[in-house]
Amino acid sequence: IAFIFSNVGVCGLFVGYTIMGSFLFQAIEKDAWKHVSVEWERNRTVDNLWNITHYYNNLDFVSWNHSSSAEVKRYQRYMIKSIVRGYAGNDDPDSYDPWSFEGGFLYSLTVITTIGYGHISPRTVNGKVMTIVYTIF
Repeated sequence: IAFIFSNVGVCGLFVGYTIMGSFLFQAIEKDAWKHVSVEWERNRTVDNLWNITHYYNNLDFVSWNHSSSAEVKRYQRYMIKSIVRGYAGNDDPDSYDPWSFEGGFLYSLTVITTIGYGHISPRTVNGKVMTIVYTIF
C-alpha cells in the first residue's frame, strides 16, 4: 500500500488508468467511427455538371443556372452529412483513425488532465456518458 501511494506508484496508477481509458474509448467509439469516402459522389457531381452544361450549352442560361445550382446544393447537403458522419477531408479511409490505441490514449490523457480533448470527441451517447464517468473517477 505504501508503494501505491509513493510517487512511482501514483505515476504507475495514472499511466495504467490512461491505458485502460484508451481501451475503453477505443471499444466504445470504434464502431461509431465510419470512414466516409466522397470520391464517388464528387465524380458523379462533376459528371452531372458536365452533362448539364453540355445539354444547355449557352442557349438557355436560366435553365442551366437553375439545374447546376440544384446539383451543387445537393452535393453540399451530401458533404454536410458526410462531415457529420466523420469525413475529415481525406479520401484515403485508412490514413487516419482517431480511435486507434494512440488516439484513445491521447483522448484519455487530455480528458483526465483537464486540458480538453480538442478535435477528437465521442460521437455515441455511451462514449459521452463514459467520458463523464471516467473523468469524475
